[in-house]
Amino acid sequence: MLIGFLIFSLISIPNHYNFRTSALDYGMFNQAMFSFSHGDEALFTQSIDGSESKYLCDHFSPIIALLSPLYVLFGSYALLVIQIFFLLIGALFVYRLALLKGYDLKWSLTFACLFLSIWGIYGSLSFDFHTNVIASSLVPVIVFYFFSKKWWQMSVVFLLALLCKENSGILLFFLFLLLTITSDVERQFKRISLMFAALSAIWVTIVLFFLMPVQCAGHLPNVEGFYHAFGNNFGEAFIQMIKSPLKVIRLFYEDTDGNLAKTKITTYWWLLLSGGVFVLLVPRFLVLIIPVLAQKFLSSNSLLWDINGHYSLEFVPIIVLAAIAFFKKRTNSKVGLTFLVVSVILALFMSWRGVIGRTAKSNIFKKEHFTSLFNHEDFGKVISFIPNDAVLCCTTPLAPHLSDRQKVYLFPNYQKAEYVLLHIKGIETYPLNATSFEEIKSKLLQDSTMKIIHENGDFLLFQNMMPSQ
Repeated sequence: MLIGFLIFSLISIPNHYNFRTSALDYGMFNQAMFSFSHGDEALFTQSIDGSESKYLCDHFSPIIALLSPLYVLFGSYALLVIQIFFLLIGALFVYRLALLKGYDLKWSLTFACLFLSIWGIYGSLSFDFHTNVIASSLVPVIVFYFFSKKWWQMSVVFLLALLCKENSGILLFFLFLLLTITSDVERQFKRISLMFAALSAIWVTIVLFFLMPVQCAGHLPNVEGFYHAFGNNFGEAFIQMIKSPLKVIRLFYEDTDGNLAKTKITTYWWLLLSGGVFVLLVPRFLVLIIPVLAQKFLSSNSLLWDINGHYSLEFVPIIVLAAIAFFKKRTNSKVGLTFLVVSVILALFMSWRGVIGRTAKSNIFKKEHFTSLFNHEDFGKVISFIPNDAVLCCTTPLAPHLSDRQKVYLFPNYQKAEYVLLHIKGIETYPLNATSFEEIKSKLLQDSTMKIIHENGDFLLFQNMMPSQ
């Protein structure tokens, strides 16, 4: 476990310190955590188009409010520490579940190693933070307490998982459905699993159709746009999916234009070679993995199809639970343990090929991983000119470090900002390309309402003398 912790730290903590962590989600969650820790309403102002909404409109993740006191201890690193902690908790409960199922120490530790070896772990940590990582890590905890018949503990963890994200209930619904059709679950406990499945479905319905629209003040939540191939909202999409089953099937391997989606095929290969074969060997786990695939592949957002990022973490507990089920009657076979060890090694290799060794950003064996994109001394100087309560606009990689304020916008959405901070030597200009970035920067330099407050080798700070309301 200690080795796993060190590996996780080497991948995620330096990425944040070196300004390599993606800001799109991490900055948003940091901003929400800061607001909650100060008793304020959390706003989402870091959209690409500059629009503002309540945080719970864009991501219904109330668990951030529960975790917000940790911001006082760890600052902008809090969410990374929390993510590492929950991933290790997931591995620990995989180990405990294997022991509960009758495996010995070697088998149980190997299952925990499999959990820590699958590429979804490293994809999450090398990208940024997301609450679906917490929900997925809690799946082995829920299953352990279910088979331990510790209903109060399971109920608390179940509630925490529901509060992680608006679609956590979908994963939990099919998890409890899977437990219901599992043969070694006693009949009276199948009723309990069905009850929790029903609660999950009810919660998802309430969140998607009532709570999020209320938070959005009549506007559609951002996540509704993920499925525009089927409609403009969840209701339309659900009906069209039922009416167009062939289109649904095709989207498991095609893009929205009807072409073969190589990214989706890559995900299938990585799944199969990272332990996904156990899901096929214990087919009832298809009940759980197909809905996860559907949420990724039916989406019109191609980022969800990729093996990188935090959108594949849900596969990790499913694969490991399937492996525990598959080897249950094969513990006396040395061939069985060898097969499991080979699966761990292969999963690590696929993690290396797909995530760790993919770029210098995530490769912990290259110097570039530990080399900052920015001069930290220059950064410390320039932010000293920005009041703590000022409305800020900054380039994307800076946002996770500057989200300790109620409003921070991503450049180029500077119109409402009182201060605009640019990293002028950066190679990461998202959502702009390099040419557009330079054009807008030149425009600011010529704008009489934009006063240069500080300039050094890496950064350029403006004060907006006439911010719009």
